[in-house]
Amino acid sequence: MTLAKQPNFLTAEDCAEISQLLDRKFTGLLKQRYFEAAVNKDSQGVYAKVALRNQSGSFYYPVEARVAHMDHDFDERAAALFLVDYITEYFAEYFREDGDVFLPIDWTDYEWGGVSLQLKGQLLNLEVERLADALLAGDSTGDQLH
Repeated sequence: MTLAKQPNFLTAEDCAEISQLLDRKFTGLLKQRYFEAAVNKDSQGVYAKVALRNQSGSFYYPVEARVAHMDHDFDERAAALFLVDYITEYFAEYFREDGDVFLPIDWTDYEWGGVSLQLKGQLLNLEVERLADALLAGDSTGDQLH
């Protein structure tokens, strides 16, 4: 998701700060992983993505949420923060259950605090995907991974 400078919306700096706060909140549980947060908006609503990942990308777990904020009583910034809070609660449960909680890979309806939203997530291995892409492109040595 790309951040654009928009009044009353979260900036790239805000998202970096959110990522750092999540890293601190879950420190000791991360196992050499870290968080990346991003937000976006369009005419349909507000979107947030918080990914738990490692440096190589062999563990990449993006959790995405969206809400039609105009259907609820908050502005775009509040909607983005609401989604980040919901995703944070999800990751708290994920860590409590030792990573044994997963989301559907397609958008699924949820309700939290009387607000309807949608959520999805999928555990990925970006390292293997890069290798597969390199092999499909004819690079049998895997040199494109480095």
